[in-house]
Amino acid sequence: MSKSSHISRKNSDSYGSLSEDVAESRSHETPATEKQENLISPPTSSPAMKTKTKKSDRREAYTSSASTTYTKNMRDIYSDFKESIYTARQLSEEKAPWDRFTKEIKPDGSLDFYWESTKQGHEFIRWISTSPNLKITTLYINFLAVDMAQDDLTALTKAIKLNTTITKIYFSNATFDTKTLKFLIDATISNPESKINILNLYKCPIDDEGVKVIAEALKTNSNSTITEMGISSCKLCDKGAITITEALITNPKSNIKAIDISNNNISKEGVKAIAKAYLANPNKTIENINLANNNIGEDGANDLIEAFIVNPNSHITELDLSGCLMGLKGIELIAKAIIANPNSNITKFNVNFNTLRDEGDKFIQIIKKQCLLNAQKKSS
Repeated sequence: MSKSSHISRKNSDSYGSLSEDVAESRSHETPATEKQENLISPPTSSPAMKTKTKKSDRREAYTSSASTTYTKNMRDIYSDFKESIYTARQLSEEKAPWDRFTKEIKPDGSLDFYWESTKQGHEFIRWISTSPNLKITTLYINFLAVDMAQDDLTALTKAIKLNTTITKIYFSNATFDTKTLKFLIDATISNPESKINILNLYKCPIDDEGVKVIAEALKTNSNSTITEMGISSCKLCDKGAITITEALITNPKSNIKAIDISNNNISKEGVKAIAKAYLANPNKTIENINLANNNIGEDGANDLIEAFIVNPNSHITELDLSGCLMGLKGIELIAKAIIANPNSNITKFNVNFNTLRDEGDKFIQIIKKQCLLNAQKKSS
C-alpha cells in the first residue's frame, strides 16, 4: 500500500469519527422551539421568593384580623353608647316625677302626698328610697282609700325608715293587715334608732289583732322616740280603746305625752275603764288625751272628771271632749269641777259641740277662764 492511500484512509477515519462526535453532540442539543418555550415560561420560585410570599400572606392576614377587631370594637362602643343613651333617657324620665316631688316640699319641711295610683306610689317609694337625705320633716300621705298591696306599704315603711330627716308621719285612708302594721310599729315605736316622734293613723281601720300589736309596743317599749300617737277614726271599739290606753298608762317608762283616740266607737263603758286604769296608774308622762266625737255621754263625763280633774295625782294638762254627746248637764258638771279644783293641771279643755246651739256657752266660758288661770299659774 502506498503512503498516500494510508494517509487518505487515516483522514477518512478521522472525518468519520468527527462526524459521529458532531452527530452525538447535536443529539443532546435542545431544540429551538423548546428554548423559546423555556424563555416564555416563569422560572421556578426560589426559597427567597417563597419566604417573601409567606410574609406577605401573614401581613394580609394580620391586616384582615386587625380590621375585623376594629370593626367589632366600634360596634361594641356604639352598642355601649346606645345603651348609655337609653339608660340616661330612662333615668331622666324616671326622675321627672322625682323633681315634682322635690318641688312640693314646703319651706317648713312638710310634704303632702296623695297616693292616687300604684304607678305614682312606686315612683314616690323609689324617690324616698334613693334620696335618704331629703329635707322632709313632716310627711302626710293620703292613700285615698286606694286598694293597695301590703308589699307597697311595707316598701314605703322601709323607705321612711332609711330617711334621716322625717320626724312626723301622718297616714290616712290606709288599710294595714296585721303583718304590715307590725312592720310599721317595729320601724317607729319599737325602733330605738328611729327619729320619728309623731305617728298618726287617721281613717286606718284597725282590727283586734292590730290593736294587740300597737298595745304590745306601747306597753313594753321604753326607748321609743315617739311622743305623740294618733289612732283617730280607726273604728276602735271599747275593747280596743281600753287595750291601747291601759298599755300606755301602765308603762311608766313610756315617752308618749299625747294620745289621740278621737272619732272612734268608744262609749261610756270604755271611758269608765280608761278612767279607772288612770286612777290606778297615774302616768306622769301622758299630758294630752283626745277623746273627741265619741259617745261618752254624761256618765262618761263624770268618770273623766274623777280621773283627770279631781284626782290630785293627775298630770293631764289638755283634754278634748268636744262632740261627745255630754249634753248641757255634762258640761255643767265639768265647769263646777274645774272651779272646785283650782290646783288641777288642766290648761286646755275643749267641750264644744256637746249641746244644741249656745245653751252651754256660759259653762264653756267658765271652763276656758279657769284653764287660762291654770296656765298662767303654771308659767309663773
